[in-house]
Amino acid sequence: MLRRILIYAAGGAASMALSLFLVLGLGWPKLVVAGVGMLPLYLAAFWVGTDRDRADGRR
Repeated sequence: MLRRILIYAAGGAASMALSLFLVLGLGWPKLVVAGVGMLPLYLAAFWVGTDRDRADGRR
């Protein structure tokens, strides 16, 4: 449980950092940043989901 929370927290921090870099550093439009900036969080959720499936013995 703690591992999942830490993975989600890391994904959220990476999403925030990426979004700030894209908006402030590169000046990308906010609509594009909203989609691209959330990718680390989506990847963290996918990774936790597949990790849980493997622990149950399912594929």
